[in-house]
Amino acid sequence: MSAATSPSTASAAAHEPAGGARPPRLSRGLPVLLIIPGPAVRLEGCLPTRLDRGGLIVELKGPTDSTRDAQAVWFDRLLVAGARVELWEVRPSSP
Repeated sequence: MSAATSPSTASAAAHEPAGGARPPRLSRGLPVLLIIPGPAVRLEGCLPTRLDRGGLIVELKGPTDSTRDAQAVWFDRLLVAGARVELWEVRPSSP
C-alpha cells in the first residue's frame, strides 16, 4: 500500500471484482425506518396518530419522492415474510 492509499481505499479495491464492476448492494431499496416492538402509543398532532403494539418497517417519502423499483422489491420480500411494512408520506406542517 502506498502512502497515498488509505487502508479503507485499499480494502475496497481488494474486494472489487475484476473489470471494476461492483455487485449490487443488498441494502439498496431497504426501508429507512425500523420501529422496534413495544407498547402502543398515541402521537398527538401526527399521522398516523398511533402506533400499535409490535414492530413496523417504514419507508419515508417527501413531497417530491417516489418509490423506486428496488424499494418495491424489498416491500414485497418483507410482506411475504410476514413483516408489517408501511409507506409514509412526510409533508411540512401547515402554519
